Amino acid sequence: MGQISSDIIFLSGIRIPVINKVLPFKNRTVFLSNFKYVDQRSEVNVEKDNNTICSISASADYEISKYFRLLVGVNLDKFKYCYNAESNYYDISLISKLTIQF
Repeated sequence: MGQISSDIIFLSGIRIPVINKVLPFKNRTVFLSNFKYVDQRSEVNVEKDNNTICSISASADYEISKYFRLLVGVNLDKFKYCYNAESNYYDISLISKLTIQF
């Protein structure tokens, strides 16, 4: 399992290199990403407990103003079963949250 996080303030905004334009995001931005790899083995329940799980997630939390925060993110999980290939699946989640503080 691994995690990468950063807490950044862009005082002059964020410059997009391809179009050479500055986006006026001057408030605090928090980036968070997680990576997980689980390889599980069992002799008791061979079909369900012998699996591999790979997971990656990323999110960005932007402080719009003193009272508003916006979080957007994505999560991708892959479940692979060694003895039952028909049970393999992907799980994709999109996350968004608007926080209003009083």
